[in-house]
Amino acid sequence: MKLKTFILLLTLLLSCKEYQTFKLVEYDVKRLDLAKPQSIFYSVWDTAYFLATQDGFIAELDTNFNVLAKKEFNNESFQYIYADEVFVYAISEKELITLLKSNFEVKNRVSLAKLGLKQYRIVGFYFNPLSKTFDFVVTRIKLSIFQYNPTNFKKMKTQRIGQGAQVENAFQFSKHLLLIDNEKKTIQVCDISQNFSVSKTFKFTGTNFSSGTFFNPNTLVLLSGETRRVFKYHINLQ
Repeated sequence: MKLKTFILLLTLLLSCKEYQTFKLVEYDVKRLDLAKPQSIFYSVWDTAYFLATQDGFIAELDTNFNVLAKKEFNNESFQYIYADEVFVYAISEKELITLLKSNFEVKNRVSLAKLGLKQYRIVGFYFNPLSKTFDFVVTRIKLSIFQYNPTNFKKMKTQRIGQGAQVENAFQFSKHLLLIDNEKKTIQVCDISQNFSVSKTFKFTGTNFSSGTFFNPNTLVLLSGETRRVFKYHINLQ
């Protein structure tokens, strides 16, 4: 019995997938002109960044982070921003707002209560290229993915991915979902195609980050809302 137990434990240990840890080293930093920046997203379709602030601004920035356009939304505090080919999606404390890119005109509003998300803290939102769904990354006790039909925002599936509720921000690039944990000073890279399993971890030092995005496959951009700065890093996800 002892031999069988030993063999079982050895098999389990050998089957555990190891992932590597790397240190992030910044190579550029820029201070933003807008106060209270909270979330940033780089749009390859526009070669521009979109920024959401806690005091109700949505802005478009050029690749040097200069403001090209902005619009204020009264009584809104934005937590997250994402863009596709046509629209900008801004998540506030109470709703998901769909905006036209050209002038930030509101095309649709849906309350978080209607989406079943009122009791959760939303840390991520993106279009999942594999499941063809809009995915909300939410936390309460554990981290979960809520997947919605992109045409009518009807909930399709819930996926629990096991990480703790301390994740500050989640953002997607290609088949990867990255999780910022300011408490542990880490960014975990999860493989969407492998049931969100962790493939590697990056460590950082210094400031906390409220958001992240990719300028290109090898350039990671992290936003520090508390210092109003964006930091650039060379990165290799492969």
